Amino acid sequence: FFDVRTLLIATGRQDAKFYYVHNGILKSVDSFRIETPTFSDQEGNFKISVKGKVIADFVKELQKRFAALSKKYRPERIYLYSPAHMRLYIRAALPKIAQKKITMEVAGNHFKTHPLKLLKLITKRVDAHRIVLQSDEERKILRRKTKTSTAYRPLKHS
Repeated sequence: FFDVRTLLIATGRQDAKFYYVHNGILKSVDSFRIETPTFSDQEGNFKISVKGKVIADFVKELQKRFAALSKKYRPERIYLYSPAHMRLYIRAALPKIAQKKITMEVAGNHFKTHPLKLLKLITKRVDAHRIVLQSDEERKILRRKTKTSTAYRPLKHS
């Protein structure tokens, strides 16, 4: 995170926090929460429409805040921490150019997660995919060059 401007987006179902990481500095730059409307006469029939409205309001607010932060910080990478059922809504809320900058997605409600723990989740996932070579034989195999003439070439149809 020293050379790359990075934005961490940690969301819950109706709340989000934004963190900016660059040159070894991690700082909270924005957050918001969409309140769930309450009804005094216990109108149970409208629970589904209220849930849809809360999601729509959340997505709209996320778009607005992301646009302002994107303009100010110009992130090169984005790490998204969100519940699995909200992931597609959040992705769709971001512009296409920002969607391409999403480097990693971590499922779960991470709104209350400490930002250093968010960074540890990245490190943990990256380390899990890292290959550790155990022997000289493994190193030789991975360094071996293959001839391009033996590579598979699709046949051309006339």
